[in-house]
Amino acid sequence: MDVLLWLIVAVATVVLVVSGLIASGKAPSMLQSGRFANLQIPAVRDTGKSSVATSPVQSAAPASRATSVAAAAPAQMVSSVMTTAPITPLDDQRLDRLEARVDRLERELVQRLDILSSSLREQRRDESDRFARLESLLGRQDESLRRAIADDIAARAPRLDSPRLAERRAEAVADLYGRLARFEAALAQASTPVLLPGEAYAPPAEITEDVMVWDNWKDVGDRAFALADAVNAQRLQLSSATGAELTGFITLLRGQLTRSIYPNVGEAVSSEQRDALRAALVVLAVELPKVRRALDTEYRSVYPSLD
Repeated sequence: MDVLLWLIVAVATVVLVVSGLIASGKAPSMLQSGRFANLQIPAVRDTGKSSVATSPVQSAAPASRATSVAAAAPAQMVSSVMTTAPITPLDDQRLDRLEARVDRLERELVQRLDILSSSLREQRRDESDRFARLESLLGRQDESLRRAIADDIAARAPRLDSPRLAERRAEAVADLYGRLARFEAALAQASTPVLLPGEAYAPPAEITEDVMVWDNWKDVGDRAFALADAVNAQRLQLSSATGAELTGFITLLRGQLTRSIYPNVGEAVSSEQRDALRAALVVLAVELPKVRRALDTEYRSVYPSLD
């Protein structure tokens, strides 16, 4: 009981001090009278001990508002002081301002996106119009260039197709065709003697000893040189396609003669040399008909009535 008595005395002292501060107006804002306006002093339970009822503190306390506050329960006072303050109107106003600001920023962002989208659409329309104009200009220029080329060809046609030029062209093609035929006949005589003039050249199935005689190949070299010399002299009389065909064949012929035919002709040659010689003859057998067809087509272009 002594401990309880001293505890009551201590709490009463604290309450008296707080009450005095409140009465004088010096208490903090959180302890103003608004916090304790409705505080009620609970009645002290009668324990049957006269020492509690006749304590010096109770007899000395003045009958005032401070006495009623002093009798308040300590737990109720501490709970009132420690209770978290609710959201004040000031906090609500701040939230309202933040929401208003967010709404304003959102509207501004939407407006800027609309402006940007409109600008992009306008730029796309401008680029599309510019591309259409450029395409139309290029089309007109292309058509103008086509007409100019057609007019130039039409103006040159009479000169190119004059009877004298056509005759010279036909003579050059006929001369080249004859030289090619004589080379082919010489090649057949050296490698395949059984072939008659005019037959398409075909390499022999087997390289015999007669094929390896050097003197038999002398005429092949002479005919090849004559054909190359004529192609070089008559190139201006040929079309570009036929000229390219003949030039390529002359280069191929030189390579086959100098690398695969002449080095492997002679006595006491190996089987590898015989195979190399026959491989060169196979290549020439494939290319000769191509050159013959090119010359034939060139000649018939000069004299279409031959078709």
